[in-house]
Order: sequence, then structure tokens, then C-alpha cells
Amino acid sequence: MKSIARIRKRSDSERVTDLRQRVRAAMAQPPVGWDCPERIDERSLGEPLVVRKARAIALKLAHVPDGLWQGQLFAGSMTLEEPRLHAEWGFPEYTTEAEREEAARWGLTTHSVFGHIVPDYPRLLNRGLSSIREEAKNGRGRAENEEESAFLNAVIIAVDGVMEYAARLAARCEEEAEETTGECQEELREMAINLRQVPAGPAQTFWQALQSVWLLHAIFHATMNGNAAGRLDQYAWPFLRADLEAGRLDWERAGELVDCFCLKFNERAQTTEEQRPEERAEEELDFSQRTRHGTSSQLGTRRDRLDATNHWLQNVVIGGLTPEGKDGTNPLSFLLLESYRRNQMTNPLLTVRLHRESPEELVHRVCETLKEGGGMPALFNDEALVPALEGEGFPREDALDYTNDGCWEVIIPGRTDFRFQRLSLMFCLEGALNRVAAHTQLIGRELT
Repeated sequence: MKSIARIRKRSDSERVTDLRQRVRAAMAQPPVGWDCPERIDERSLGEPLVVRKARAIALKLAHVPDGLWQGQLFAGSMTLEEPRLHAEWGFPEYTTEAEREEAARWGLTTHSVFGHIVPDYPRLLNRGLSSIREEAKNGRGRAENEEESAFLNAVIIAVDGVMEYAARLAARCEEEAEETTGECQEELREMAINLRQVPAGPAQTFWQALQSVWLLHAIFHATMNGNAAGRLDQYAWPFLRADLEAGRLDWERAGELVDCFCLKFNERAQTTEEQRPEERAEEELDFSQRTRHGTSSQLGTRRDRLDATNHWLQNVVIGGLTPEGKDGTNPLSFLLLESYRRNQMTNPLLTVRLHRESPEELVHRVCETLKEGGGMPALFNDEALVPALEGEGFPREDALDYTNDGCWEVIIPGRTDFRFQRLSLMFCLEGALNRVAAHTQLIGRELT
């Protein structure tokens, strides 16, 4: 395991040290709102809702600022560094008044997007969006109903918006390269090459793989979908291994890429003084001062930006068994764990899957990291979760490939969805005390 020793011994680059300082400084800046300067054409209001949503996504991506963080090796940001402009804000309105009124009856708004899923990133890296677009285009002729046809049209519109955004970022990198020299110029040109290749096409290098994943992840979050990254060490390791074997990367450069990638997840975090718990003490005591989240009727406060929701579901899972039942721990698992330990930031959240055959070195490094007091990584037990998923009817191959949805619920990446279900604990208590009929017998009945 010589590679593991190299990972721990590598030193931080000047770039990473500088980026850490700037990200922390940006966290303390008050956020500035951004509003899309255009709205979808009123003539589109007669189209299906899913198509209008896709048009709103494409419209936002056409106008969202394309600023680059100086020195970063990855393009596409949820927030800009200066001013601290939040690209998540300002989603174009795409619904009718009647639709908004109907949604309100259920406590929903156009911001009621739950996220909590893990996209099929292996498919993205191996095929690219152009292939997915072609699949949707060919599927329209075989659509069995208008709903299916509308969905496929929406896929094409949204994918086009993403690819055009990537092309705009590539052009920006090329422009920046013309204004500098030396190593910085070479890196910006390489970033432009990466963005011309991904996410439209399949990734050809480790750098491109991380850029493709990051750009889609950032776009999901910028369009109100808080999603997790899933088993990054499993789907990105083949690209890193190929680069190492071909001599395109060494361990120092690979570590720098991983550090820069992980720092990107912290760009939207907020730690301004006004959001500290002591500043919100009065609001905490007065329940009437709490504000409703746009995603549901849950109640919360602005201090959430400092604790539970300051990670925005950005969870990365490492280790664990593969779909073939073998241990999946690899050098990228250790690179990600070491990057979390060094960065000492809340993002991305880190989860480690463990089982009886997990390498002793991984368990040791996890314990050493936990001892440093960051509260992560979280630990998931394959020995308990895989049989539980199989017991629920999941094929063993899928059960072995589980991850989490960013908020700790177990999910199968690209194959299962998230649902939010409220549970009345008082109703359960009443049932236990009074031995009422089974819950299935009470559904739809009004109790007196």
C-alpha cells in the first residue's frame, strides 16, 4: 500500500492553502441575491408543466454569472467569490396562477423541490449528456402518451441548457487564458478543453471526470435540487487509475485535484455573525418568529445555515462492498478521506461504508480522523444494511451498491427516489395505549 503512504505524506500546494483561506473568508461575507433578468415566454404557458420547468432551467443557465474563482481547477460555481453572489437564487417563474393556487392547497410552492437523490453519475461519465439527449430524441417517436413525450422534450431542453452553459464556461476560460501567462495560462486552457469534452461527452481523464460531476452537481443545486454525490471513489477511481498508469498524473497532482474539488462544495456555506446561535437566541425562544421553509411546512430559522442544513445534502460516500460483493476501498477512498481531514470544513459531508473485510488501514484512518473532532465521517454498516435492503426485495447487486441521499437515508444511486413522509407520533402513542385497529384499517377514515 505504498500509494496510501504517499497520500498521507503529500504536502498542501500553495494553491490549496490559498483557496482554503479565501473560501473561509467568503463564508463570512453576507450573501447577495441574484435574479434572472428574463422570464420564460408567455407563449410557453400552454406547454406541459415539466416542459416549462425545463425551459426555466435552461433560461437560468443562460444568464447565471460565469465567474471563476481565481486559482481553482474546476469551473462552475454556486456562488461567486466577489461579490458573494448566490446563483441558487432567482429561479425564473414558470407556473400559472391556477397551478400556484393548487400547489398552495398542499403547502407547496415552485420552490418545493426535495432533491435527496443520487444521480447516475457513472452513466454521465461513461456516456455523456449528448448520448442521453440522443436517447431522449429517439424515444419521442416511441412515446406511448403525451406525458411521456413531454418528459422527453423536457430532457432535451434541460440537457441543451447544461451543455450551452459548459460551452460558455469554456469560452470564459479561454478568455482568461489570453490575459495571463505561464502555468496559469496552461491550466485555464486545459480547463477549457475539459469543458469542451464534458459533460457533453464521456470523461477521458480524472480531471474531466471530476469536472463533469462537479458541474452537474452545481447545476442541480443552482436549480433548487439538493442532491448528494454518492460513491465517488467507485465511479471516479477508474479514471484516476488510468491517468496514474499512463503517467498523466502523479499522486501530488491527484491530491491537489481532489482538494480543489472538495473545496468547491463549501462555496455556498454561510457563517456570518448574524447567523450564529447566540444571535438567534430570541428567535429560537419565540416560536412565532420562525420562518417556513419553501420546501414544505417544516419550521426552521436562519441559523440553519450554521448547522444542520449548512451542508445542503452534499454527501460523498467511500468504501464498502461493490455490486460484485468485493471490498471497494481504493486509493481514491483515502485521497477523499485525507482531503476532508486537511480541509477541516463541513462540506462535502463524508460517509464511510464498513464491513467485516474493510481494510484495517481504512478503519485506522477513519478513527484517526474522527479523533480530530470534526464529527465526520459518518459510519454505515454494510453487514446490517445490505441484508435489510435484500429483505425489502432489492436485488443483491443493487443492495450492495447503496449510498445515502445526503440526509442519511439509504438510497440506491440512479435507481431509487426519496419521499418525505410525516408521522404523527401522538397518533401512534394513542394507538399503543388504546389498542386501536391496525393502521391499514384506518387509512381514509375520520377518527372521532
